Amino acid sequence: MSSKRTYIATFWRSNPQLKNGGYFTTKEFQSVSLQGATKQAERYTKGMIYGSLNLISVELKQEN
Repeated sequence: MSSKRTYIATFWRSNPQLKNGGYFTTKEFQSVSLQGATKQAERYTKGMIYGSLNLISVELKQEN
């Protein structure tokens, strides 16, 4: 039986009004695999109504 893990997706939010053109932001996703978390993150970017959001990376969250 597989248990869900927490993955952290890093995104680039474009904003031409900012001096550097945007900023990085992160969001956590729960998934059984890295591939599943990546698909969730890609769906999240497509659901943006305002502005553009580009997926940079998805990594397993390190538990301390």
